[in-house]
Amino acid sequence: MKKEISILASLAMVLSFGASVVNAAVPSSDANYKIYANYDGNLITSKNTRLIIKNLSASKNSTYTPKTSMSANSHEGIPNGAPTDWNYRPRLENLTRPNGWNAVGLWGQIYLEEGYSYPKNTAVEIRNFKMYGYSETTKEWKLITHSMPGDVFYKEDFAGDANKTMPNKIRKNTADKSLIVKLDKDTKGYNLHPFSKQINTCNAGLPDVKYVISQMDVRLVKWNKNKVDDRNKAHFVANVGGDWWKNVGDVWQPDWSTNKGIAQGQFRTITKNWKTCYMTTIPVDNYDQIIKETTK
Repeated sequence: MKKEISILASLAMVLSFGASVVNAAVPSSDANYKIYANYDGNLITSKNTRLIIKNLSASKNSTYTPKTSMSANSHEGIPNGAPTDWNYRPRLENLTRPNGWNAVGLWGQIYLEEGYSYPKNTAVEIRNFKMYGYSETTKEWKLITHSMPGDVFYKEDFAGDANKTMPNKIRKNTADKSLIVKLDKDTKGYNLHPFSKQINTCNAGLPDVKYVISQMDVRLVKWNKNKVDDRNKAHFVANVGGDWWKNVGDVWQPDWSTNKGIAQGQFRTITKNWKTCYMTTIPVDNYDQIIKETTK
């Protein structure tokens, strides 16, 4: 977003819209602000990032927070055909980055909900595809990336890492980094698995990244505005996660020697209204205290 917004206005919008995040212009004369740039050049201040993290974690702003996602005993809906080790509940994998590894990646998943068929004119819109990190040394939260969601479809069970693109099922808005996907009979057996570029954590100012939070907003929309609205018949689910990568530029290997899953949050049912999916590595039992300490 190119439009300049003051820090106070940005905070007010965060409070009003829950998990929605607004990049703010940086006051050039304020030495108390430190500036960090993510890989695609968007600027955000460390102080504003603290406010964002604090408010997306505040139950008074939303009853659904990163803690809610990771503490859930089950998904809101079961992803059709997904591997059984994570298709029923959130999964914790490698919460700590492996020694010597220097990159991280953000990803999400959009599935047909188990037990349902595809609607004819409903699609899923994705926005606010973001990852934040916390530095144990500097005691600061930073925006790692606000990415344009990827457009690759993978087999529902990820067998053999089989994937393909289907350009006629995707609409992109690069201006606001949103994407609309149509899952239907032509995509049967596949999920949309949007992911970001790999980001070097040192370049992002997080050589000692301690915690991460991923987020992605989703809602149902009409694919063709001139045709019937069958969103009430649509049943799709989404979640968000992340991977550690050994190096930027590495590709997936069957022995998982180049990347390892961090964690993945609760699958949420997708509705006409915006809903936010979260993943975080902050321990659930200490979540409130850690957020309080790291957003002072």
